[in-house]
Amino acid sequence: MIVDVDGTKLTSTGDGDLPVLRVEVSLEVDRPGSFVIETADLDSETFEWIDGGSVAEGKPVTISMGFGDDIAEVMTGEITGLELDVMAEQMPRVTIRGFDRLHRLTRGRKTVAYAEVKDSEIAEKIASANGLTASVEATAEKHPYVLQAEETDLAFLAARARAIGYSLFVEDTVLYFVPRPLGDSADFTVDAKSDLLELSVRTSILGQVGGVAVRGWDPAEQAALVAEGKASAAVKMGGSKTGGQLADERIGAAVGQVAGFPITTQAQADAAAAAEVQEAALRHASCEVTLIGAYTLRQGTIAAISGYGTRFSGNYYLDKVSHTFADGEYRTTFSGRRTAT
Repeated sequence: MIVDVDGTKLTSTGDGDLPVLRVEVSLEVDRPGSFVIETADLDSETFEWIDGGSVAEGKPVTISMGFGDDIAEVMTGEITGLELDVMAEQMPRVTIRGFDRLHRLTRGRKTVAYAEVKDSEIAEKIASANGLTASVEATAEKHPYVLQAEETDLAFLAARARAIGYSLFVEDTVLYFVPRPLGDSADFTVDAKSDLLELSVRTSILGQVGGVAVRGWDPAEQAALVAEGKASAAVKMGGSKTGGQLADERIGAAVGQVAGFPITTQAQADAAAAAEVQEAALRHASCEVTLIGAYTLRQGTIAAISGYGTRFSGNYYLDKVSHTFADGEYRTTFSGRRTAT
């Protein structure tokens, strides 16, 4: 494990400029990823490495993890805070906290009007305004008018992403605004032969409905807009039935209403209905898995669980991945969701 703080090396072996007790990296979709670095063996009389500015707020941090020479970068972010803890009969400890650069989109509420623009173009504008480059998959619908009303860039853009079934995250200085890869093959497989430490999988039909309805108003035509989405139309990620389908079969048919930003075109209504059906379906099955360190795992990707029966096995979309080094051990934990069983 190696941490590089703007050229200052922090290592788990003591070979760098400063030794490290614990490092935790959390990578998330639609939320800033975070890191915690706990250092030890400091001299309470000399803190030049902090006071001198080599480790300070806003400094870039690159964290790499692995085993021996098999090591790779798991996160690049920025320091947002420093903490000092002093306890009797122990050396003082300094904790460095920070986030990936998605945190830049949380700095203050804004009111911004966008005219004749696509959601993908909004993402590019917001990325540029926050010192990031954008990697987007172009969206089709051009909106006559979109208002960001007293919202942070992150809250606004995350809502736009959810409404069209997109995900939002940052890697280094690149902002990704892309569709969820629910129909893709798995990037990683977990089975009895893998370095599995813990596995927990749950399924539920609580709150599931067989369809959703989206309503809006077309100001140009002065007419109501209606779009319906069926749970059966959701991507099933290798399963056979979504939670909404099972709930309708076992309990009785039900349709939910979608609330969100104003719908002013039929294309918006159709996209929102499809996205909400997919989002609801993803609440049917969930997993939490802990492995011996796997640095290739990232948020927004697909992991397959294999060898645990047809109900629990299958592809899971990863909302959160954590890489942790503590007590000389490297562990990876992820949380995933699946649409159908």
